[in-house]
Amino acid sequence: MREIFLLIFFIFINYFSYSQDLNWNSAKEKNVNKPLMFKEFADTIDTHPGLLTIVFNTQLNQKVTLPVMNNMIIKGKVNIFHTTPEYQSISIESEEKPGLRLIISKNIEGKYIGVIGCVKHKDIFILYEKENNQYYWIKKEYADLIPD
Repeated sequence: MREIFLLIFFIFINYFSYSQDLNWNSAKEKNVNKPLMFKEFADTIDTHPGLLTIVFNTQLNQKVTLPVMNNMIIKGKVNIFHTTPEYQSISIESEEKPGLRLIISKNIEGKYIGVIGCVKHKDIFILYEKENNQYYWIKKEYADLIPD
């Protein structure tokens, strides 16, 4: 599961950092100069209690309104719903904020991993587990996750 998430996560990072514009010295530098999307949010925020249940009860192409955290609701559409015997992954693209995407995966043990981000901004939220299936979001910047 961790390997699948890392693969999805690095595809996500590469998607956000790729540029055909030769003026950029590196993908890291390209992301440093983008605006912040989540500047009004705290660095660590608990997930909304019903988020993970709601997400994994959706269907492909379904329109959803997700209470991601106390100050964030994503209204969008499920555009990827992928299931294997080992994991299930769902991607939801916002209809209100173009480019904003929520990706969450769950393994057969019921552990979750996820990310919220937008190609036009330099910050993202990553889903982490505290303990006993309690999850929270940590704000990061793409540039901190991309090696030079």
